[in-house]
Amino acid sequence: MLFLILIVGGDLAKSQNVPKISDGDKFQIIKSILSKEFQGSVAKTICLSTENIPKSVLKQFPDVDNVKLTLSAPDKIGEVLGCGDYSYFSRFEKKGSSILVYFTSKYRDVSSSGRRFSYRKAKGKWHGRIVGFSMSNS
Repeated sequence: MLFLILIVGGDLAKSQNVPKISDGDKFQIIKSILSKEFQGSVAKTICLSTENIPKSVLKQFPDVDNVKLTLSAPDKIGEVLGCGDYSYFSRFEKKGSSILVYFTSKYRDVSSSGRRFSYRKAKGKWHGRIVGFSMSNS
């Protein structure tokens, strides 16, 4: 019994010491995800909620080749002209040496889809891959 308590205590101590994800790291990851998601997009404008995007990243928001991004606060997204469908970063989560990022798209018909990306830093650069999907028809 004492052995189990020590293991749980050790895990709790580790999870409390996990460093915060820096805004610079979020900038690089956001740019990578947007490039992957919308590269070659036929949509003229992509609407993106500013939810979970740090203010410092918004000030120098990354450009995505051949994509026009319209940024809007989460509570104003419906008021932005042409933004019936929109996407947002629902969560950034540190897990070991990786960062899990949840990217969700909401559609006019009230359905949604999401992708979960796993990112790792190697030689100063973030590399990511899709590790999960979700779909909902509400």
